[in-house]
Amino acid sequence: MYEDAPLVRAAVHGRVCVLDEADKAPVEVVVLLKALVEDGELLLGDGRTLLGGNALAAARRRGGGLLPPDVVPVHDAFRLWVLANRPGYPFSGNAFFRECGDAFSSISLDNPDAASEHALLSHVAPTYDAATHGRVLASLTAAFAELRQLAERGAISHPYSMREAVATARHLETNPNPYPYPYPYPYPYPYPYPYPYPYPNPYPYPYPYPYPYP
Repeated sequence: MYEDAPLVRAAVHGRVCVLDEADKAPVEVVVLLKALVEDGELLLGDGRTLLGGNALAAARRRGGGLLPPDVVPVHDAFRLWVLANRPGYPFSGNAFFRECGDAFSSISLDNPDAASEHALLSHVAPTYDAATHGRVLASLTAAFAELRQLAERGAISHPYSMREAVATARHLETNPNPYPYPYPYPYPYPYPYPYPYPYPNPYPYPYPYPYPYP
């Protein structure tokens, strides 16, 4: 017994289907997607065929306005949104644009500007951002911008994305103090818990090692 997949249900009812990480799909799957978008035809596993556009109109003409029972018409309002990473390291996916980019209206999205990225990180970590008066997340935004510039120049290989910046901000929101009380050093600490930001020097004078403190 077959159950229609989300793609089939979206095509039949005229909904929007979003396919994420399409660059991870095998090439044979990418070719099928191209056939659906470009030719309006997709053979399903149960023997039925999705038909849309000119292919659907031709099938209706052949049947005198009627469709064979194994044909599933694609709704005119059906839309397919495909999200894919750029080819190459570190995504290691297929060259989706090369395979079927001509069948889609392609839009390239770059990382947001610094102000937009900071606003998003503040939304992800509102409590932490308020406690640190916006300083830490502003520094985080600047650090990721610098890392991306280094990747563009070839100094580093990993192109740090917005997703990693958001993950860092979310971690700071849930773990604001990396050194909870009692402090892991064998001397009394003069600040109450929780410690204020920025954290004070964990090695106050005299230095706890047998050499002079500069």
